[in-house]
Amino acid sequence: MKHKSRSRNITRRKAVLHAAIYILFLLLLYVSPSMATHKVDHRFTVFGKVREGTSFPGKPLPGKMVTVTSAKTGEILATVLTDKKGRYSHLLDVHNQNRGMRIVISSGGAREELKISFDPSNIVKERKARVDLIVFPKNEK
Repeated sequence: MKHKSRSRNITRRKAVLHAAIYILFLLLLYVSPSMATHKVDHRFTVFGKVREGTSFPGKPLPGKMVTVTSAKTGEILATVLTDKKGRYSHLLDVHNQNRGMRIVISSGGAREELKISFDPSNIVKERKARVDLIVFPKNEK
């Protein structure tokens, strides 16, 4: 009799463990990375490509650091690396009162200034802007 009781306990423990793993899996699906971002009306995505400027349209530059700064204060708002295709993307914490704010996107000597613009009454449409950068090699003497 002891043997059957022990076997049932092991089976119950396995069932409880499987249930706990299943619940954990569901929680991980529910709390996805997208849940960690703000609502559409509290964010602004700046994205684009970084390419070299010695030829047209320019070879993508993977692993280049892209910096986003405030044009007014010079404060660094974000730094991100380009992927293997030279693409970058960063989600900024931007609210309605930040409309019109100027940011600078730069990488390897290339620099573009962007005025953040969007319709504050539209809280459905994704707020974003594409800024591509062309990096020219430095003149060597």
